[in-house]
Amino acid sequence: MQISKTDSINYRREAFTSLALVIFALAMLAESLTYPLTASQGGLENVWYVSPALFPLVVGSCILLLASIQLLKLYKTAKSQQQSLFSLASAPSRKFSQQSIDKFLLVLMLAGYVYGLIPNSDFVIATILFQLTITCRFYLADAKKLNEQVLLVFCFVAALLFLLNLFVAFESDSNRLYMGDLISFPALGFVLYKTERYLTANQLHKQIRILLFACVLLPIIVVLIFKYLLLVPMPSESSVLLLTDYFYYQVLGF
Repeated sequence: MQISKTDSINYRREAFTSLALVIFALAMLAESLTYPLTASQGGLENVWYVSPALFPLVVGSCILLLASIQLLKLYKTAKSQQQSLFSLASAPSRKFSQQSIDKFLLVLMLAGYVYGLIPNSDFVIATILFQLTITCRFYLADAKKLNEQVLLVFCFVAALLFLLNLFVAFESDSNRLYMGDLISFPALGFVLYKTERYLTANQLHKQIRILLFACVLLPIIVVLIFKYLLLVPMPSESSVLLLTDYFYYQVLGF
């Protein structure tokens, strides 16, 4: 029994998408392993289960496991049809399904977050910008123009920060992070403004509250809990976290 041409093209796309996810997961794991699993802060030794490397290690491992399972299933299907996994389609199609596009954009946003934003800007700013971008993409799927603008801003900022880190020799890591904040913070303000304007214009007031909580307040709360209660250092600490340090240690006197 032979599979149809349409099914062959879909299998081929699934295979390449799964392979891309495997490569991305391996890169994430390799980068995460460069972070220390244990460290000392304030005279206290942090154990491995509160390490900043733990979250990307868990995420990368899950992506690698799921993508590998998908590749294995596709390989078994191709073998049963006596086909080659990456040449199931005799002629490539120029049309991509929305599901394939969403998968590609998800990998692109994760790569921009891990390699562009986190190493080169304050972790709070990077996380909120990433959360807003990915939430607008999948929660406000009908807002095509808004999603195009938000995704364009996100990719531009992530690529610019990555290139600055690659080609510009800063005097210190602090200067590099401050420069990243000067670039990413206005971008975050623009994304927040455009999202709020779209939701207000369409009278989606409930969605405004949901986005503010899920994309802005929740990341801040989680970061503050990990940093000040569990004493877990963030991957990158710059303007926002230095400001919270001042209030926590100087104003509140902890």
